[in-house]
Order: sequence, then C-alpha cells, then structure tokens
Amino acid sequence: MVPVAKGKTRITIRLDDEVLDWFRARVEAAGGGNYQTLINDTLRQIIGSVREPLGDGRTPRGPGRTSPPTDPSEGHPPYVGGITSICS
Repeated sequence: MVPVAKGKTRITIRLDDEVLDWFRARVEAAGGGNYQTLINDTLRQIIGSVREPLGDGRTPRGPGRTSPPTDPSEGHPPYVGGITSICS
C-alpha cells in the first residue's frame, strides 16, 4: 500500500466509467501524469469559482489552467466553464 501524503485523505469514490475514462484520456493526451491529480485540481477550480479559494493558498497546477468564467450572462454554471477551461 502506498502511504498517503500529508494533507491527503484516502477515500473510495464511485465515478461513471465515461467520466473516469475522460480524465485518464486527458492525462494521457498531455503526455502523462496522474488522473487523480487532475480530478483534484478540477474540484479545486470548482470550489474557487463558487466561494473563496481553499485556506491552504494552493492553486491548480499545470499549463493552460485558468479560472473558470463566473459571469452569469454566459448562460451556464461556473463549474461547467471551469471543467472546460481546466481540461481543454
């Protein structure tokens, strides 16, 4: 068993196969990495778009990751734009 890094909690979560496949494909297309990190970073972006950033001061990692749009006139919830901007 791999030890859990400080500040991380091991959990069990059930995701749709197509959701997990999408995250894995994004990581593979980027040349490698960890799909779990991408999921974590995506969740951090969502949290940051609907309230103040997390208290640890960390920001998402990786090239091309920007804050999601929060303008309500764009016609979609901020989290949809966040996932699009993080993973496109």
